[in-house]
Amino acid sequence: MKLEQALRAYDELLRKKRRESESLEGEYLTRTLEIVREISTALDELEAREPPSKVDPTLLKIALRERNTYISTMRKAIDRISSMEDLGKRLQELSRIHTGHGRYTLTLFEKEVYRINRLLKELGELYAAYSAKKASIEGSLPELHIGEILDEIRTLEEELEQYERKLSELKKEKLRIEGERTSGADTGNELLEKKRELELRIRTLETEVRSKASKLQKPLKRMRLPEAEPFLRSSSHVLEHPDDFLSLLKKVEPRLEGKYRKSAEWLLKNLPEKEKELRELKAEHEHLESVLDSRTEERRNAEHELASLEEHIKAVEENASKLRKRLGSLNEELKKELSLLSRVVGEEVEPPEKGL
Repeated sequence: MKLEQALRAYDELLRKKRRESESLEGEYLTRTLEIVREISTALDELEAREPPSKVDPTLLKIALRERNTYISTMRKAIDRISSMEDLGKRLQELSRIHTGHGRYTLTLFEKEVYRINRLLKELGELYAAYSAKKASIEGSLPELHIGEILDEIRTLEEELEQYERKLSELKKEKLRIEGERTSGADTGNELLEKKRELELRIRTLETEVRSKASKLQKPLKRMRLPEAEPFLRSSSHVLEHPDDFLSLLKKVEPRLEGKYRKSAEWLLKNLPEKEKELRELKAEHEHLESVLDSRTEERRNAEHELASLEEHIKAVEENASKLRKRLGSLNEELKKELSLLSRVVGEEVEPPEKGL
């Protein structure tokens, strides 16, 4: 049997049981209200009844006060009974009123109090019989929530689908960032290698120039020229102030001989070109360091973004896992309810296409 057809059959049975239950309540409520009216009449008679003569004044005072309380509280309680459900709620209250305020009242007004006691007992028995018959009617048909379960399953399936789409997007984004990081790392390694090559070339040129220049320190020292003092203190002066050093060389070159003259001639010829090359290499090196610093910052940002992304993925996966767990529980509930429905309609019920 199709689920929709089975549910219609179940609803019809449910309506039938409700009609039986309503009919049962009407039947018992009629007698209940009759008894309530009898109790009300008995309370009126109790209120009008004169106490016996020759009663201890103290006892009389207590009994009359208790009678008034008993009558007023009992009336309030029975006035609120208009259905069998009301009766079920008030039975304990009626019992407490009767036992709590009827002791001294019973001493002086025994007949009236016993009459009310009998009526209250009848009310209790009436409600017990009603409850048993109602339970028999309602118990023959299990309470099912298939529609609610299916609605929740569909809602959760939609939510789960959204989570899975989100997970797919987040994982793609993670792969993209990881790919960029790997590519950036490769490029960074290439830049680092280039930086090392530049540093080696710079050191080689500087060493070459300073080596040539340092050979002239000895003859220049003997010449005692004031303008040679910076160079004599450090051979790096030739690289830091190449124009000043070349002017000095032009001045002293005619006075140099042998190997010193050759060193001076080499420097006069090659220093401008070497110094220019060094400046270009150092500018390139500085630019490279700036690029590497930028890449380092980008890498740190990528690491931070990846960490944040992984936390987000973890949270989404946890939520998706909870949804799957809840869906599993709902599907189990649905199987049990479909089994109950099959027994009710007396035929195997086909499960819905979605939800199981």
